[in-house]
Amino acid sequence: MQYFAFKVKVVIPKTVKVVDSFAFSFNDNIYELEIADGVKVLESDAFTSMTNLKSVTVPDSVKEMDNCGLGMDVDDSVPLKGFKMYCKKGSAAEAYAKENNLSYEIIK
Repeated sequence: MQYFAFKVKVVIPKTVKVVDSFAFSFNDNIYELEIADGVKVLESDAFTSMTNLKSVTVPDSVKEMDNCGLGMDVDDSVPLKGFKMYCKKGSAAEAYAKENNLSYEIIK
């Protein structure tokens, strides 16, 4: 039997205010994630061990994202290879990227 892996881009809409713990964790099909302006909280382990995730855009509406797992491997101590976060200067996402030694780029 042959299995096919799909590369998926996920957009979390602005109507979502909180992304719950383990909402996307351990999903290897998602390669790109965009979080719409309006999302406020990324709960702990919401995105842990998404091993094929290559990029995420986090708006400055996100004010809380401690231990959310974005860009981190299963044990939350090793950044994913080839991962990049796009965020605003001075945002919670920039602080998270710095704290976790993630590759990031400031957007306007």
